[in-house]
Amino acid sequence: TEAPTVRILLKGDRSFVQEEYDYGYIPAMKDVTLS
Repeated sequence: TEAPTVRILLKGDRSFVQEEYDYGYIPAMKDVTLS
């Protein structure tokens, strides 16, 4: 589950990442997104 999220992050679609983590797919990813 981390791989796809990281891919989106690399794309630069922060908005999309926020929506993904908002659903509760990867709560741990929230820390990475903030970083």
